[in-house]
Amino acid sequence: MSNVDQKIENVANKIESAVNKAWKKRSFRIVSKSISATAEIGLMIGAAHLSQKGYVRVGRN
Repeated sequence: MSNVDQKIENVANKIESAVNKAWKKRSFRIVSKSISATAEIGLMIGAAHLSQKGYVRVGRN
């Protein structure tokens, strides 16, 4: 494994450890779930707005 790969792996491990530790706190779970729900609602509102303007999904049938 190259030096860069090892550094990336080390950083990823530190982030994972910090998130796992933070997830044990109720306030972190509430905030992270709220952010996720807000993003989902925003995407749905945006999709509805585009649909009303006449934009349609292209690609998949």
